[in-house]
Formats: sequence, structure tokens, C-alpha cells
Amino acid sequence: MISTTAFMLISSVLTPIASGLLTTIEYDDTLVKIILLMTFLGAGVGLGLQAPVFAVQTVLPDKDIATGVAITGFTGLLASALFVSVSAVLFQSRLAIEVERYAPGTDRSIFDHGGLVDVREQIGSARLGAVLSGYDEAVIQTLYIPVALASLSVLASVAMERRSVKKTQ
Repeated sequence: MISTTAFMLISSVLTPIASGLLTTIEYDDTLVKIILLMTFLGAGVGLGLQAPVFAVQTVLPDKDIATGVAITGFTGLLASALFVSVSAVLFQSRLAIEVERYAPGTDRSIFDHGGLVDVREQIGSARLGAVLSGYDEAVIQTLYIPVALASLSVLASVAMERRSVKKTQ
């Protein structure tokens, strides 16, 4: 029988691989490649997403399960909120650096006021390829955060207590 720990370990192996493969995406890649990589990432994350909750329910005494599940959910959401913010800050700073590197002289303030669609209109076709290369590089640099965090999840998965989910009679 497969334990929750096995799902966490499988997820901890697949998720960094899928996250790493996402860093290979370029702005002119096919939609099929992007969908396949995102599906692979979703499968990797999905296999281990609920495992900590199951582990809490298995390890803790009945009276502490609600508290354990609440703490597990809270820390998961707090970490998500924290690293979304970190990623946004990193992306903004890398975007400014990479656009300047790939398309020197481009007004970087146009990224502050609109999305990529608006940028396409303001930049013009002559500089568009260079700016998109900078944008692509900023996205890739930002994707290294989930690769690192997913890789660290292996430590937590290995450290998990292995206990059967079956209740003793």
C-alpha cells in the first residue's frame, strides 16, 4: 500500500523537474509545449498537495487534528502569499534589467502602466523582438524561485514520519 509519504516524495521529485522545464519556455514556443509542461507541473504538485493534511490526520491524536489541519493550511497559504510577493518583486526588477540589456534605450516605465498588449503597441515592431526577449528572460529568472522551493521540499518529504493510514483495530 502506498503511504502519504510516497506521494510527497513523488511530488517532491516531479515538481522541481517540471518547474525546471518551465524555465526552458521562450516567448515564441508553441502553445502545446506550454500546456504539456504546465500539465506536468500540475500533476507533480497535485500528487503531493494534500499529503501534509493526510499526514497530520494520521499522526496527531483525534483531539488535535483540527488544530493541525488549520496550522498546515495557514502555513501553506502564508508561504504562497509570501513567495508570490517575492516573485512579483523579483520579476519587476529583472524586467527592468533585462529589457535594458536586450533593448537599450527602451522606456521601462511603459511596463508599469499596462500589460504586454499595451507594450506591444507602444514599442513598435522594430524593437518588439528585443523587448520580448528581455521579458522572457525576466520570467525565466523569476521561475527559479519555485524550482528552488520545490527542490527544498525533498528535505521535508524525506524527514516525514512513515506511518500507515490504516487505523489499528
